[in-house]
Amino acid sequence: MSVSYRPLPQWPIELRNTPGLHGALTAILGQPHRPRFPNFALIPHGERIGEHWGVYWFTAAGLRLANGTFSGALFDRPTEFRFGPTWRFKAPQIEKRGRRRLRIDAVTPVLMRSDGVMWCVRPTGKHLLASLIGDFVQRLSPSDDWTKWVREHARVDTIEIETQPTWIPFGGHFGEASGWTGSVTVETNAVGHWLLVAAERMGLGSRTALGCGRIRVMPC
Repeated sequence: MSVSYRPLPQWPIELRNTPGLHGALTAILGQPHRPRFPNFALIPHGERIGEHWGVYWFTAAGLRLANGTFSGALFDRPTEFRFGPTWRFKAPQIEKRGRRRLRIDAVTPVLMRSDGVMWCVRPTGKHLLASLIGDFVQRLSPSDDWTKWVREHARVDTIEIETQPTWIPFGGHFGEASGWTGSVTVETNAVGHWLLVAAERMGLGSRTALGCGRIRVMPC
């Protein structure tokens, strides 16, 4: 759903200051922040990043905010938040088996851990696959059998990497983060394709609750 706020803050809500919007939505939702399994993902839309924001809820609790107006605070300033109607994503439809090539474009910086600790600034198939079959796949289904099957069958191999390192100073307890922008061409199977299209809608990698990890997936 879309989210708007009045009065407008002095500065546009760009990635470096999305923790302010994140904190406001967390307070309105009334549920604690969960680092590995976030309650929502921030979705930028409009001609430039920071112009308008939407929110994708991972749990049903966010649905009660639809079409509602709530009082809160944005950057310690009393603010009124207005949520739009719900728009429900449908599960991706991938009808053909076999390998195929896809191009992944980063709309906002993608943040990944290369070894669980260090930030990855040059993604390989190993990094992309780890992001898709890690915590992300557990957000899609509570079934252990399903997630195990997906992890065993997904394949992603990089063909061409045209990315640039990027750095975001979030500040506060979120700290600084490094990631990548640009595009990656991969060869994947139907299961990997399905996961990438799901990530296109829900965000890829870390800090999706702050607007990172928005991608576009296209055949090539």
